[in-house]
Amino acid sequence: MPSSPPSPSRSAPQPVAKRIATALLAERRRIAMAFRAVDATSAERATTLAVLGIRHDAPFDELLRLGVIQQVERGYWFDDTRYEHKVENPRFRTLGMIAVLAIFVLLLVAMVGVFTA
Repeated sequence: MPSSPPSPSRSAPQPVAKRIATALLAERRRIAMAFRAVDATSAERATTLAVLGIRHDAPFDELLRLGVIQQVERGYWFDDTRYEHKVENPRFRTLGMIAVLAIFVLLLVAMVGVFTA
C-alpha cells in the first residue's frame, strides 16, 4: 500500500494579538511609503490624502497623534525621524503589543462575564 505524501509544513498559528500588531505595523509602513513616494517629508512639501492615495483611518490617526504625520494648511507631511523613533523602535512595538494583548484580555473577560451572568 503506497504511503501518503507528507503534509506541507505549517508554522504554529500566531496568537490573534500578534497578528493584529503585525497588521497594524504593516499598515503604518504602507502609510510611510506613500508619503515617501511623493516626497512629502517636510512642511514645504505637504500634500493631500488624495494625492497620497491613503485614507484618514485609525492607523493614520495614530501616526497623527504621535506627531509622525503633521498637518499644515496645504495638507499633511511625514516626519521620518519621528517615525523611526516612535514606530520602528522595538520598545514602541513591544508597548503596542502589550496594549493589544491587554485589550484582548479585557474583551475576553467581558465576554466571560456576559455569558456567565
